[in-house]
Amino acid sequence: MRLQSWRARVTSWYVLVLVFVVATLAGGGWWLMSRTVTDAADRDLAARLTGLHHFIDGMKAETNPQEVLDEFREYGELTSGESLIEVIDPAGQVLLRPSVPWWDELDAAPRSHDARPSFRTWTRGDRQLRVVDGGVDVDGRIYRVTLAVPTAALQVAVHQFGVLLMILAPAVLVVAGLGVYIISRQALAPVEEIRRAAEAITVEHLDRRLVVPAIDDELRRLVVTFNAMLARLEQAVANIVRFTSDASHELRTPVALIRTTAELAIDRERDPEQYRQALVEVAAEAGRMSTLVDDLLRLARADAGVDDAGAGQQDIRDVVAVVVAGIRPVADGKHVCIRVDQPPEPVPVFGHERSLVRLMRAVLDNAVKYTPEGGRISVAVAVTETTSAVPVAVVRVADSGSGVSPDDAPRIFDRFFRGRDARARGFDGSGLGLSMARTLAERAGGSIRLLPPAEPGGATFEIRLPSVRGPSGSG
Repeated sequence: MRLQSWRARVTSWYVLVLVFVVATLAGGGWWLMSRTVTDAADRDLAARLTGLHHFIDGMKAETNPQEVLDEFREYGELTSGESLIEVIDPAGQVLLRPSVPWWDELDAAPRSHDARPSFRTWTRGDRQLRVVDGGVDVDGRIYRVTLAVPTAALQVAVHQFGVLLMILAPAVLVVAGLGVYIISRQALAPVEEIRRAAEAITVEHLDRRLVVPAIDDELRRLVVTFNAMLARLEQAVANIVRFTSDASHELRTPVALIRTTAELAIDRERDPEQYRQALVEVAAEAGRMSTLVDDLLRLARADAGVDDAGAGQQDIRDVVAVVVAGIRPVADGKHVCIRVDQPPEPVPVFGHERSLVRLMRAVLDNAVKYTPEGGRISVAVAVTETTSAVPVAVVRVADSGSGVSPDDAPRIFDRFFRGRDARARGFDGSGLGLSMARTLAERAGGSIRLLPPAEPGGATFEIRLPSVRGPSGSG
């Protein structure tokens, strides 16, 4: 049995506690029995002392000394089988004394001359007596009395009871220890099954789940929690695999174009203008690939929760102003009007300033890209209360573009997804902007969604950000 095992530790602690409990109960039981025997003997002696007091009180009218001695002799003969009695009158005359030869060894001299009894135990060899010394006060005259009853038989019973406890206590400990070890082994059998099942789950088999026990107990809740964790892990690994596959697919095209253009350029001698054109194509594809790599790195950082330092209260109005100022030159080049509607008072949100800027820029970049020349974009900032009484900043970005088709709407936030309109009109992009916006919003404890169109054409995105640290925030 390895001491490192949980079963061995539980058994050891249980046995240690049981040793203390059994020792306490055994010692307490033995002491209680011994005390009970002694108290019973003392009560018997006290009763006999009271009876002797009544007898002496009834003899006070006797004046003939010989008759007094005869009366005491008869009283001693009547009680000789029950107790040993010695009575000495106030003048020092022995009125009654046991005839046993060892009585002188009892040291029967009274310890006091008052009426308070004094109990003691006397032992010689296998002989044991419980003795009371006291005085009997009869009309101011103190008779010194010594009473003794044999307790050897009772002490033998107490001794046998102690021996029985010493035999039974270790037996109880051994049986209880073995029982706990066996019971704990049976109780931990499902845990061992869970361990073996968990050991068989690998990255290649994340779809496997642990068998949920039928009984609703702590072990069942643990298995359910573990299965939920496996489901999340499976989803995360699936996202990683899909992300890697999509990234490889997106990078394959520019790499293939760069390689093909370079191979054609070096295949044979060409004039300088053809070489220049080849380099221009290579530079353009390299630029698109660099943009894609930057988007992938930002998305990976957002997924990993690696945010910039400085998480805290931010005024979303300042964030919107910075993003609009940065994107306005591009909008002006397309003659797209950007209108911003913000309240005069601050609108606080919790998050990292750079992450919030990237979030708003991703949404506005998407709006400018899909808004035709001469179109318009509106950015509205407001504050709303939630059921938890926590203020939430709401930013709505609406454009007058072609909108999102009902077929594309469910996948608009998927990574590398590009709608039919983007592919048909040949817009540049990797399909990561809105996906990154959703990740950044969720990291800040908020959300982003595409609102149903109120009229044909255009798309409206709603961003909701809490003013305090969100449950999914990175702070």
